[in-house]
Amino acid sequence: MYVKGAGVGAIPVLVSELFTISIFVLALRYGFRSIHPTDHIFLVIALLGLIPWFITQDPAVSVVITIAIDAVSFVPTIRKSYHFPRTEYVALFGANVVRHVLILFSLEAYNIATTLHSIAMILLNTGMTLLLLLRKRELPEI
Repeated sequence: MYVKGAGVGAIPVLVSELFTISIFVLALRYGFRSIHPTDHIFLVIALLGLIPWFITQDPAVSVVITIAIDAVSFVPTIRKSYHFPRTEYVALFGANVVRHVLILFSLEAYNIATTLHSIAMILLNTGMTLLLLLRKRELPEI
């Protein structure tokens, strides 16, 4: 995003990625212990997705690959959220929608490399918000 002129619009994405890395590290130590075997497969797929990014060094290709990695990495979260919706915070996914809308408004240049990631994140996080709201309504309070 930065290379293609996103300007200050790239800062929230950078901060978000730093938080994601921190959450990943903390989750390894303190996270949900019921790891499904396919979670390992999705992790490997996400890591393999980095190879074309390193090879191409093209910002637009990088964004598409990043979106694919994000989508793949959402699958275990979707599965966990479906079965255990009370372990996730709806507000977090809703806030991510708002954040990415604000990112779109803060961009200094609009092109595939600067906008596509936020559009995809708006769609994924809206889907997660709806899933959690529906599942929490379906399941009785514990």
